Amino acid sequence: MQKHLWPTLYIIVCLIVFAFFTLGQQVEAYQVQSINLRLLQGLQVLNTVIAFVIPTLAFVFLYQKRSFQYLNLHKAPNLKNVLLVTASFLIAIPAIGYLAELNNTIVFPKSLSGLEQSLRASEEAMQVLTLYFLDMKSVSDLLINVFIIGFVAALTEELFFRGMVQRHFQALLKRPHLAIWITAILFSALHGQFFGFFPRMLLGAMLGYVYYFSSNLWLSVLGHFINNGVQVIITYFMLQEYSLEQLKDMQIGSDQPIYDLLAGLLSVVLLVYFTKDHTLEKLGPSIEGQS
Repeated sequence: MQKHLWPTLYIIVCLIVFAFFTLGQQVEAYQVQSINLRLLQGLQVLNTVIAFVIPTLAFVFLYQKRSFQYLNLHKAPNLKNVLLVTASFLIAIPAIGYLAELNNTIVFPKSLSGLEQSLRASEEAMQVLTLYFLDMKSVSDLLINVFIIGFVAALTEELFFRGMVQRHFQALLKRPHLAIWITAILFSALHGQFFGFFPRMLLGAMLGYVYYFSSNLWLSVLGHFINNGVQVIITYFMLQEYSLEQLKDMQIGSDQPIYDLLAGLLSVVLLVYFTKDHTLEKLGPSIEGQS
């Protein structure tokens, strides 16, 4: 246990710092429209590198004897795995949208009404920032958002949450399923949006299982990218018919919840097939995780 002390404290500090970073984003969100969009997009990329990439690389440098293979980015996934992960996360999108709709309808008891108001105000602040990014007027706006919201967010967040946090908790707890769900909870909570907590937690768990069973971070990056990028693309095409204000309260999914649930079930079946099709391999060189 002693060998895990300093890496664990390091991760806890990173999580606390990121929590304060998220709070700062919420406070500043209402002022975003006074900032040039391209400048804001550049700052967003810079922020994600500072918040996720640098702490992860420092962790490997400090506690993995600079063995960057620890992150499992050194091998390309095979085509079968790429297709399975792509199909699973594509099919899951309507179900995740339906779960988000249910999550948004949660009503707190009267004794906690103040907390609910505070959480909803925080949600609205982040929505202002999101809508400013998603106000896409051209194909170039779409491509930039797919790159930033899709690829950059997927790569940097997967490095941090699956590559560092989940991986360390697996070594610390010796219970991979618990490590996956703890990381998924942290992944969702640290985005600072309670009324999107449960779908984001489920997404985090899916990404965690993909990483755990494949030993390849590129596959969890792919799943994350599919989830984010496809929703950006859908938003772009819906903006051809609706305004951002109209889209604000829309959910991605069908008008029949049963179809969303069936899509979610099919996604789970594909993911189970993906996990059953893999013989667990060691995740790669791990100094702090060795027995």
